[in-house]
Amino acid sequence: MKGDYSRITFDPKKHYSGVLVQQGRVQTDADINEQFEIARHRMETEVKDFIGQSGTPEKNPGFEIKGENGDFLIGKGRFYVDGMLIENENDMRFTEQPDLPDEELPGDDGLYLAYLDVWRHHLTALEEPDMRDAALGDQDTAARLKNLWQVKLLRLGDRNLKLDDGETDRFKPGKEWIPADETKNSDDLPLSTGQLKARVSGTGSTLGNQLYRIEIHTPGQGEAASFKWSRDNGSIAAEVTGITDRTVTIWRIGRGMEEGFRAGEIIEVTNDKLELRGKPGVLAEINQAADDALTLKIKEKDEDCWYNDIIGGGSVAKTDRLRQLHTRARLWDATGSVKEGEWLKTENDIEIQFDADSGSSYYKSGDYWLIPSRTLMKNIYWERDTGGNPLSQPPYGVRHCYACLGVVVRYNGAWTLTNDLRVPFKNLVTGLVSKEGDTITGDMTFNKSLDVRGNIGVGVKSPVSRLDVNGDLTAEIIYARSIRAAKFEGGIEQIIKKLEKRIEDLEKKVGIK
Repeated sequence: MKGDYSRITFDPKKHYSGVLVQQGRVQTDADINEQFEIARHRMETEVKDFIGQSGTPEKNPGFEIKGENGDFLIGKGRFYVDGMLIENENDMRFTEQPDLPDEELPGDDGLYLAYLDVWRHHLTALEEPDMRDAALGDQDTAARLKNLWQVKLLRLGDRNLKLDDGETDRFKPGKEWIPADETKNSDDLPLSTGQLKARVSGTGSTLGNQLYRIEIHTPGQGEAASFKWSRDNGSIAAEVTGITDRTVTIWRIGRGMEEGFRAGEIIEVTNDKLELRGKPGVLAEINQAADDALTLKIKEKDEDCWYNDIIGGGSVAKTDRLRQLHTRARLWDATGSVKEGEWLKTENDIEIQFDADSGSSYYKSGDYWLIPSRTLMKNIYWERDTGGNPLSQPPYGVRHCYACLGVVVRYNGAWTLTNDLRVPFKNLVTGLVSKEGDTITGDMTFNKSLDVRGNIGVGVKSPVSRLDVNGDLTAEIIYARSIRAAKFEGGIEQIIKKLEKRIEDLEKKVGIK
């Protein structure tokens, strides 16, 4: 959440149920935002308790996968993943997802898993210009959180691969399935496995009232990863309106930078396409700053991303492309390499340490930690043990959640759904009184009598008689003494008598008393 916040105070371990405003007191953004987080946590927890890890309404289920003309459609409707509501207003093609730009279907025949990747996406007026009220001029106001979803495909094997119920069981809600289980690719983890701790090593006399942000830039294992940090939570950014080779033109720089960007500072140029794919932008030092034109030092390793992903080919970016992808330049204060187990200096006596419990951990691009510092207490807000030592903390975000939708097969360019993995749930009120029937997939025990008014089928889907059995009757099936108490009408009484006689014979044979 790269916003202009004082700090983020919500902690589910404190079990707060609300924020109460007192008269004559200062209102802070942290208090207001904590109330929202308390309500969100309560709502999403309740949804998970009722629905489970994921599911879709039985009436008008959403996100149905169905093949069509060499592509496949994602059905309209609602779906819940880890308590988060996601919605799709219209049937859409896989290749036309609004939040997965330029996605292409695999070109190889095979068996694939279609799944949802869901996370909370932070948006400001830079990414959503409609948030800005023209009556306020260039000023922005509040930010937004969006439940963002993407349907992705993961290859399981050859198209002739057959998956039985046991093999597809791992994809069901509650199994805590993640894409990394199949791909063995750490970029498919829900969150970085590495942790961080922070401390003030000196007097803290130079600390300001800041919200430091430590964010992973280059993903990787242990020291292969890099990070960047900002004393303003990465909130200072500007729109990019033009790019010619290595010179960018910016407009509407964020609060706190009235003088503009300066030579020697570090900015990251990125856009929606890179961010939605979990990719970092291009970090570059400003070589020269002349009004709104910034000439950058682009490192050789970043040239491919710069000319292809940022500019879009060639050396001059099209204005429409920059506007459509909300290309932006964000200020960072410094960068560094992840060095696990080593205290790294930032500024004003603040030190950080990347910590791995055993061996090196994996760090995902975009995952971050927040460190609020305060002038009066000459310290930072950070959780500590009873001895005052800083505790290692997992990233604050960005946590990804997953849900499997179905198994599809590609053959000669056509897509066909073979297994629908969505789990429907009934409306809570009508589900309790519904007489439309249901399917029980587990064992069932009745502690009281069972009154059956219709037909009973054993191994028969649509029984045509009061007791319709497919196969031989064995002692295990017949020896349910409740069958003797069942009430049948008409000629079935003769059948019951014969069954009772057979029960007696079976009891004698197997020694049941």
